[in-house]
Amino acid sequence: MRGRRGELGQASVELLGSLTWLVLTALFVWQLLLVGSAMTSASNAARTGSRALALATPAQAEDAARNALRASFREDARIRRSGDTVAVTVEVPIIVPGLRSGFTITEDATLPG
Repeated sequence: MRGRRGELGQASVELLGSLTWLVLTALFVWQLLLVGSAMTSASNAARTGSRALALATPAQAEDAARNALRASFREDARIRRSGDTVAVTVEVPIIVPGLRSGFTITEDATLPG
């Protein structure tokens, strides 16, 4: 019996240690999903802007690209035109609300033709 008394609470300590790593892993995966979301939104906006540039005026192309962005990316997005190419730059959000990451993703698109 004496040997077992020294092990009381060991499972709780192991659970806390494992839970910490599980939470950190989940946060890391969530951050990767946010990066993917920013990339997808910027790429879609660049393609939309490129299509609009081929069919309309440059100002309409920028508006189309901005409107194609997810609402959370529109405010700080930078949209540039260079010839037939439209480039969209968005800031990657981070998990902690209110903080800015400072990392940006730029996607560009050129309509062939």
